Parts: sequence; C-alpha cells; structure tokens
Amino acid sequence: MDSVPQLPLHYINNLLGLVESLGGSGKKLLADSRIDRDMLNDFSRTITLDQFTFLLKHSIELTREPALGLLLGSNMTITNHGALGLAAMSSATLGEAAVLLAQYIQVRTPLIDINLIQTADTIELRIAEVKSLSDARVVYLETVMSALMGAMSFIALNQCRPSRIECSYAEPSYSTLYEGIFSCAVCFDQAHTSMFFPAEQMSIPLSMHDKMTHLQAKAQCDKEFIRVDDDIVIRIKRRLAANKGPFPSLERVAQEFNVSSRTLRRRLANGATTFQCITDQVRQDLAVNYLTSTKLSVGEIAFFLGYNDPSNFGRAFKKWLGVSPATYRENHFNNRKV
Repeated sequence: MDSVPQLPLHYINNLLGLVESLGGSGKKLLADSRIDRDMLNDFSRTITLDQFTFLLKHSIELTREPALGLLLGSNMTITNHGALGLAAMSSATLGEAAVLLAQYIQVRTPLIDINLIQTADTIELRIAEVKSLSDARVVYLETVMSALMGAMSFIALNQCRPSRIECSYAEPSYSTLYEGIFSCAVCFDQAHTSMFFPAEQMSIPLSMHDKMTHLQAKAQCDKEFIRVDDDIVIRIKRRLAANKGPFPSLERVAQEFNVSSRTLRRRLANGATTFQCITDQVRQDLAVNYLTSTKLSVGEIAFFLGYNDPSNFGRAFKKWLGVSPATYRENHFNNRKV
C-alpha cells in the first residue's frame, strides 16, 4: 500500500503572492484548486500530492512564466520554514545549519530527502526524490534549490555561494536565470540533482547563533520529524532514491534502520507490500524521470538504476509500463507537441 504524502498548505501563500505579482489571478488559482483563502494561514492544514502538482502547473499556465520555480524559491524567507528555519538560523556555523537542513527537510516537504556528502574540499547537498511529480518535477526541484540557496545565503550574510549545481533534467529555455540566482556553473542531464559548496564555507560562523533558541527549535523539529517518519515505506524509498548504481539489499537497509531483516519484512507485509515492490517502484519512478527530463541514453539510465545489462532494464521497464524505454520517451515528447 502506497502512502499519500501531505504537504503544508501555508507555503501556498508564497505561490499565491508570486502568481499575483506576475499578473496571474490568485483568485482563479485558489478557486480552480478548491482552496479557501482563509485556510492558508492555518499551519496545521495540508494538501495532497495531486493538489500540489496541480497548483504548480496551473500557476505556470496563469502566469505564462516557465521559470516560476526558481522565482518561487528565491522569494521565500527563512521564516517560511517554521521551526526548521529557526533552528538553522540559530546554528553556530553554516555547516551545522546544513546538516540540520538535510536531517529535517522531511518536516517541511515529504517529497524529497537531502543527503549531505562530504569530501576533503566539497560539501554536496544531494536531493533525492521520494515521490515523482511527473510534469511538475522540474519546477518543484527548482523551487527547492533556490529556496535552499536563499536560506543558506541569508543566515551566512551572503558569504555562502555554491561552486556548482548539477540537475537531473534537461536544460530549460531559461537556463541563463540560473547564473543570476546561483552565481556558479550549472550542469544539466546529470544523474542527481545536487548543490556543491566549498568545504571551507561550512565553518562560517552565524551571527544569529543562540544556543537556547537552537535547542528549542531543534526539539520542535524532532517532534515533527517523528510524525512524518513513521511510514517505513517512505523511509525505504528515501534510502533507495539516494542511491547510485546497485540498490542495497533488504538486509543492508534493515541493518541501517537498526531492525532485523525479519522484522522489516513483517512490517512491510503488514502494509501489504514487499521490499522488491518498493525497489521496483523507485526504479520505475526514477526511470520515468530520467526518460522525460534528461537526455541521458537508455544505457546510462540503466547504469544509474543499478542494471549491469541495459537489456535487463528494458525488459523490466516493459513489464512496468508495457513499452520499451525508448518508445516511452518518444511517446512522451510526441504527446507534448500535440
């Protein structure tokens, strides 16, 4: 059984304001989405994935602004993110804030996970997609990246800048806007969507650091995180979506979750699913994203999904969706031209 993600409704305030500033009708956006304006200030309200996807796509239709995601994320402030924003803002260093954002991003959006990967000279914030947003995928990822950039730049008093950005989708027609927002090199058609920062930036001290405020805000994040992290299926999807190459086994995931493989199988069975079903669903979602949003070859996609032989990927994909990967990609782009 697949769970239905719920997203905070109050973020729609930012979207509504942007739509109206770009000449679109906020009233029509809300009416067509069946959302009452009075609901927007209730932080306990949520919307479904389908509602959220519709809002993003319809906002672009109403404004005729394809780069809406970049603009939306850039217009968000640190206070939009509630306890998570406060905890990041009151951290001691930028590195502490980055770790916190990666750890608790699920309290703000259950659609992604952020994996922090550190090397000697680079910090990578890799965005792993837990749930596919189909045609709204790119605008959502752009929103996440520009919002992260804005938050980190604000708390570091504009001393923070990425060294490069990698995007797991094809280059859009408005790609020149990326330079203005991120001020770094941007590569498209990559295996992952990631933001890379020089490691030395992580030691930047934050002027708004306050130990007591930080502890209180982090405690609130812990409470919210427990509520969103109860679903074992979502946790597994997050783990698998962050992978590159061969997927981990059930035994490996169980070990990482500090449970026995038998316990993990039983919990999945109670939810009417299996580890293999979850793995296949993640592979299917990622495959569709790669085929429709990048120019990667079928062989490259097969590699990124852990298939040593592209023909095995082809057979699996045809079993999932009834056509070959190449045919699916061709049909997708032909339908978009109609």
